[in-house]
Amino acid sequence: MSGPLVSCVIPVRDGATYLAQAIDSVLVQTHRSIEVIVVDDGSTDDSAGVAQAYGAPVRVLRHPEPRGPSASRADGVTAARGELVAFLDADDIWDPERLAAQVAHLADESRLEVSFCMMENFWEPGHEAEEARWRAAGRVRGSWMMTTALARRGVLDRVPIPEQGSQHADHLRWALALRDADVAVGVLDRVLVRRRRHGDNLSRRQSAEHFDDLFAVLKASLDLRARGPVGPMDP
Repeated sequence: MSGPLVSCVIPVRDGATYLAQAIDSVLVQTHRSIEVIVVDDGSTDDSAGVAQAYGAPVRVLRHPEPRGPSASRADGVTAARGELVAFLDADDIWDPERLAAQVAHLADESRLEVSFCMMENFWEPGHEAEEARWRAAGRVRGSWMMTTALARRGVLDRVPIPEQGSQHADHLRWALALRDADVAVGVLDRVLVRRRRHGDNLSRRQSAEHFDDLFAVLKASLDLRARGPVGPMDP
């Protein structure tokens, strides 16, 4: 193996249907120095079994009871051995060049501590009406998501993934915390992550809570900035 070791953290809860596709998309990366950490968050299906069937380089951590995706990501980071850490949701897919492109992005821009790439939604059959609405609203692509971040491990020690509070807006909470801590971030303008839209997305199942979380996180950030000089976001 060559290049820096990248730890890929995959939180999963009852995601056996798509988990193998997610893991496969990591294992076919052209950047070969990788490890995969699947954190099973109290699943009642065979998610843990799907991950364990791969053997090395996939490691499986298990929560006896659900603690939420943020806590799962945080536990994955604690277990990570790599100098770089990336995230993938259990129903999403990486482009094979994702890690190679973002490792190069960090190397070319040595001041950067976190590289974000572009994400593009795709829809499972049966959700054509939603796809049409999202496309009409220009919501097909985005970048500031946990699943598009490649971070230097030191950043995650300084600005850790929040384990408490929002379960549905952790990506926004962390992105705002990076800004408030003056972490140097960059966005690579390439679609390297594909986000699956289907009937059981967490944000779909708990949409009211999802928007409540978004507003709460934004309010906390604005309140913090209104108090004076900013630092890492309050817990």
